[in-house]
Amino acid sequence: RPASEVGDAARIGILELDQREPFIIVDGQHRFAAILEALDKEPSLGEETITIVLFPYLSLKHSQQLFSDLNRTAKKTTKSLDILFDHRDGANRVVQQVVERVSVFGLRVNLEDASVPLSSDQIFSLAGIYQASKPIMDAAPVADILAEALSDQSESQYVEFLVTVWEFLADLFPEWRTVAKRELDIRDVRSKYLHWNSGVISTIGEFVAYAMTESRKDWQDTVKKAILHPDNHGWRRVEGDVPVRSWQGIITAGTQVLPRSAVRSGLRAHLRNLAGLRLTDADKRALADTQELKAKLGS
Repeated sequence: RPASEVGDAARIGILELDQREPFIIVDGQHRFAAILEALDKEPSLGEETITIVLFPYLSLKHSQQLFSDLNRTAKKTTKSLDILFDHRDGANRVVQQVVERVSVFGLRVNLEDASVPLSSDQIFSLAGIYQASKPIMDAAPVADILAEALSDQSESQYVEFLVTVWEFLADLFPEWRTVAKRELDIRDVRSKYLHWNSGVISTIGEFVAYAMTESRKDWQDTVKKAILHPDNHGWRRVEGDVPVRSWQGIITAGTQVLPRSAVRSGLRAHLRNLAGLRLTDADKRALADTQELKAKLGS
């Protein structure tokens, strides 16, 4: 029956149940046990509300099938949606605010999908921006660039700092601003430049974080030196119809982009090397692997 005959409440129904009928928890037994324990420790939680879905009980077999259907066909939410809807996590909240404030983002960020479809006019995914931003947030207090670790009290400082970092990167990749101003259609240039790739941009975020810990207050000079290095050929994927050779074995193999894991290790070492930063043993191995792959591709 409706909760009220008039007003908005008329659209809300009240379900009356005969409690002599059996109630069976088909899925969520652990959550139910946790709720009981929480209520025992804090009775005031009994005033809180949660959402449940009720199904008519037909038989044990039907309930078992329902459990199987709910869990077998459940679809995991994307990383972007997890970030967008999870407001408890401080890093998520920071990235949500950064996306709203960075000039090249605006409404050009895909907030739902893990990656941006080729036919989309959006620039990056929320997940991609988060993956590039999180290492920077972690590195900033270690490098004494920000005074304290991320907390509710320092959240606004992290937002301001991340906005500065992304605006700085936008200056190094002029195509970002050109697309944001709609002077270029992203669908025409997405395949021509490598800095749109989510694996590339997240690795650049890792490199920026490393530059902060190694160069401290001079991190911007270090990042600029590597990003703008002539060997990067303006981050173009092809020149004419020919793949840019310097990216072969680092980001590309022929005309294809390498798997994310290979891009991450190869590009990270490449940028650290161009910047003149200290190379780890893993970086040295990645550079050697890159040269070996480049030689195979060349032959």
